[in-house]
Amino acid sequence: MKNLKKLSKGQLKNIKGEGINLPEPEFCMYVCGDMVICATCSKDFKCPVDDTM
Repeated sequence: MKNLKKLSKGQLKNIKGEGINLPEPEFCMYVCGDMVICATCSKDFKCPVDDTM
């Protein structure tokens, strides 16, 4: 980490690239009771109902 240096705004503007296009959609972490669920991000996510408890 010793080789880090701050770039000026002019230097940042000269950086080009497309980034990475991942085939997978974005994933979010949801907490449902004492369980953490990893699922695709959605405003309509609902915790699954577990009737075995």
